[in-house]
Amino acid sequence: MVIANLSFLCNLPLYETEKPYFLKIIGNAETHTPTLLKTNLEFAPQKGITIHDLQRRVPVDDAKGHGKTADVADAALALDRFRLETHGFEFVQHTFANDPLAGDAAREAYCGDMVQLLKQRCQAAYALCFDYRLRRSDHDLLVYETDPNAERTVGAPPVFACHIDHTVGGGPNRLRRHMTEAEAATYLCPKYRAYIINAWRPLKRAVEDCPIAICDPSSIDRHDLLATDRVTPDFAVEMYHLIYNPAQKWYWLPHQTPDELLLFVNYDSHSEINGTQWLACPHAAFMDADAQENAQPRESIEVRVAIFTEVESA
Repeated sequence: MVIANLSFLCNLPLYETEKPYFLKIIGNAETHTPTLLKTNLEFAPQKGITIHDLQRRVPVDDAKGHGKTADVADAALALDRFRLETHGFEFVQHTFANDPLAGDAAREAYCGDMVQLLKQRCQAAYALCFDYRLRRSDHDLLVYETDPNAERTVGAPPVFACHIDHTVGGGPNRLRRHMTEAEAATYLCPKYRAYIINAWRPLKRAVEDCPIAICDPSSIDRHDLLATDRVTPDFAVEMYHLIYNPAQKWYWLPHQTPDELLLFVNYDSHSEINGTQWLACPHAAFMDADAQENAQPRESIEVRVAIFTEVESA
């Protein structure tokens, strides 16, 4: 395990009367109008968070030369124990043919590969990629947010605030934005269960610093999820920021490699704040205190995929 600091939303009395928000008005270089950022979000680091190491099963050969895997030291932390259906996240071993850094065509092909992988993994009736993000840990957040030319092809910095990308109410709005009317009429109905799943992996090399931490969704008190508006001129995303609770249970995969793909749920149409099940995973980047001084910056990509699976008839 590693002991680290994670950033949480402060539980301010202000939020009882004013909804948390982040407003971004894009500037214009031709008119020399700067980008305007306005927010009432206030975060604070929580020190001494235990982030549990997920443990890989190492391949071994038995006396007859048959391939097997060795037992891990703690079965509760075995990597293959964590599944999308039960924990809201899992790791998949996969080697990708297309390099998302090789240009627009390769990036489009990479996203297409991810759609096919997730469609097969989830046995989905329909899947679509609606967004992706390249990230670099040596990029500055303020510079990125205030650059009017920053697009998805520019490496965004990691997000250190513990959050879930979409709320129960905001998820359908995000899905409708990227679907045709016919697709929405077909799949946004009780016959299908809708998910938004992020597919996250490092690029070029294993993560040496600034890894990602995932919270077990069954360990959170849903009253600690505060709906927040992130508003830009073209869209308003409603997401959750997380308030710290010592009951929260965090995990990471040390030295995650480019062939170790992290899948995690960011929205599930069958999850409700007051319901019996919850699969959406709070997540955040953190600085690894055990990282080497000369650790390479983290480069990663996350692909966001909408998944629709048929609901079995009762």
